[in-house]
Amino acid sequence: MERVFPTENLEDLFEEFPGGFELETTFWYKETDKASYRQDLLLKGDPETKRISGSILNVKSESEPRYHEKILKESGVRYEDRQLKIENPDFKPTDVMAKNFLLTTLQIDKEFLHNLKLISKEYSFESGNGELIYQINNDSVSRVFGNTEAVDSTLRIGLPDDFLSGFQFVSSVTLKENGLEYNEVFRELKGVRDNGK
Repeated sequence: MERVFPTENLEDLFEEFPGGFELETTFWYKETDKASYRQDLLLKGDPETKRISGSILNVKSESEPRYHEKILKESGVRYEDRQLKIENPDFKPTDVMAKNFLLTTLQIDKEFLHNLKLISKEYSFESGNGELIYQINNDSVSRVFGNTEAVDSTLRIGLPDDFLSGFQFVSSVTLKENGLEYNEVFRELKGVRDNGK
């Protein structure tokens, strides 16, 4: 975790991960009896060009009469000068749900975790996946949700399946606060296994 938390400028990640990387976030921002709404952001750090770009989508999911998803709004994005540049003029910067990346604002190390209240820990011997769940009250975390003051949140740190699928380094952090949920996954791309090729 300390390899990426914190990284104030995502462009600095090329020094630590010269083969490229992905940063994927999902922000569940609304739920009704019939539908849930989320915002997906995927950024890829291209090792050749040293550019960070990707896409942002607002998605509505419905389960009745059968599960389906509808893209409500989408845009290409670039990360430059420490901020997201949105290509679609219909998608305003204020439409971005997460106001910060945890990666750029939160220092996760042993000392930080030691000072949090551990709610639970789980490990699967079959899959090798594990997770730690903490209670947290932190300004940096609350700012992800657009709050100006710290609010009690749940911080879930996990080791996703992607780690077992060939990625060299993976971190997964999920926040829950006042009915909102935010997930951030970072993946190193160099060294992805090629299934025997």
